[in-house]
Amino acid sequence: MKQLYIALFLLMSALVMSCGNREAERIMDSAEDVMWTRPDSALTALESIDTLALKTKSQRARYSLLYTMALDRNHLTIQDLRVIKPAAIYYENHGSNDDKMKMYFYLGTAQYDTGDPEAAITSYIRAKEYSSHSDNLVFRGIISSSISDVYLWNNNNSESISYSKEAYDYFAQAKDSFRLWNTTGSLACLYSNIQDWAKADSLYSVFFSQPIRDTSIYAEQLLTLAWNNIFKPNSDAHKSIDLFKRATGKFGVMPSIDDYCVYAYASEIIGDHRTANDVIRQLENVDSSSTILKIWKYRISKHRADYKTALTYLEQSLSDRNSEVLETVGQSVALAQSDYYEDKSLLLDRDRKIQRQMKWIIALIGLFTMIFALSIHSKYRKELQHRLEEMVTLNDEVNQRLNESLLCEAEHLRSIDSLKSANELAEKNIQTLSEKLSSAAEKEQVLMALRAKFVQVNKQQYAQLNNLCRRYFESSKSSKESDDQIYAEVKKILAILDEPNQKELESMLDDNLDGIMTKLRAEMPNTAEKDFRFIAFLILGFDTKTIARMMGYNVSTVYTKRHNIKDKILRLNSEHQALFSELIS
Repeated sequence: MKQLYIALFLLMSALVMSCGNREAERIMDSAEDVMWTRPDSALTALESIDTLALKTKSQRARYSLLYTMALDRNHLTIQDLRVIKPAAIYYENHGSNDDKMKMYFYLGTAQYDTGDPEAAITSYIRAKEYSSHSDNLVFRGIISSSISDVYLWNNNNSESISYSKEAYDYFAQAKDSFRLWNTTGSLACLYSNIQDWAKADSLYSVFFSQPIRDTSIYAEQLLTLAWNNIFKPNSDAHKSIDLFKRATGKFGVMPSIDDYCVYAYASEIIGDHRTANDVIRQLENVDSSSTILKIWKYRISKHRADYKTALTYLEQSLSDRNSEVLETVGQSVALAQSDYYEDKSLLLDRDRKIQRQMKWIIALIGLFTMIFALSIHSKYRKELQHRLEEMVTLNDEVNQRLNESLLCEAEHLRSIDSLKSANELAEKNIQTLSEKLSSAAEKEQVLMALRAKFVQVNKQQYAQLNNLCRRYFESSKSSKESDDQIYAEVKKILAILDEPNQKELESMLDDNLDGIMTKLRAEMPNTAEKDFRFIAFLILGFDTKTIARMMGYNVSTVYTKRHNIKDKILRLNSEHQALFSELIS
């Protein structure tokens, strides 16, 4: 009975693993289908796969290759060769020529991204060998284009042009208009490098006559053409400036230091010395030790006939570039690289074939030996041994899977506990902050209400004085005598409002309004005495006509003066600003 339970458990585990493998295969199939049309979706799909579910070497190799392809298709730098390593190990001896072609190409891409172009060119050439019978013309063109890029990095322009033309032919056969357009611009740039202006101009004419398929590529070619127009015969500096402005203005491309120098030199040629000086000065602020900048400063100084300064810049640039001789030698070495890498690839292919033959021989010898040994044993013993081996293998695999599942589950539980703790702490912090904010808001509202009430009470306190003042002034103008008692009382009250009694008036306001006039004088030390008297009348709540009569102003002057004082108070950086504004409003 116990053996039956074990057998059932192993069978269920095998079924679960089989379902997981099928789901991973389905996702990888979907990712491969959209790799060239929707690479972002392919990358998202691949990242959703649980790599622990990939048990076979072939699955891990396929995932490794597809994931590297997705990174490259999304223009993401491959920072670690371990990403492609499972595919490189597996497809070295397994898979179709198409698999090997892709593996070596993306291995070369990873090597180039990680800073090893020498290894990258070897991998690219291996990929090119396996692509010789492939009907995927676009991929063959991409391989040739990548080889061209590596040779260009090594300043081997002739080989770079050769492989770029080969890529052009593949894209033309595949009728891939985008890559054909892009390669046309690249070839034009390469011919510019070797100063073959006729071919460069012809290719640029084809490139710019076609619709814009990528603005960044188009803008970069505009900048390259601006460079061409400076150095080729019958140069056109005005056109170079227009091309530079079009690339940076309309298409928003970020120019390199060389592009800025071309713009400065073109401005110098047309006589715009100020622009040339400004651009060079800005570049010096960025990197004054740049060798490229020194070379262009030499050209500008030479154009200005300032030969002494030009010679200084030339000597500095030559000192910085003592490696020019080594680079020239490198050019010669690079010219032989193609034959070297091709010969090396042939030798590696020959060694690989010999190794395969040896493996077949060893396998056949081992097979015959095994058949001879097994023929000695009985059929029953052979079957029993085979079953035991299968059970042990299956049991080990199940145990491994169980251990991995337990580890994953423990990790998930720890993550959940950590997230719960963090969430509880965040909720407590939010609650505490909310309580503090609510308390502060309530306090602010109470303070504002008290302040408004305080102002209202004080204005009401002096409202009677305003009314008495109005009656006083109206009585003084009337031909009739008003009530002598009221008139005498008003005159007595008004005595404190006279200009000689300004200090007494301010003292009264300070006593009733918590030192308001003292605070105003401290915050506004440059204000005239007459303005402080005006402010005191505003605080007392006098209306416009009353203030005008008392200070000898007309009504419009009172309005203007009040507006100016309000503006001055609003510009104060004071804790009492709100109180000042309330009292004079």
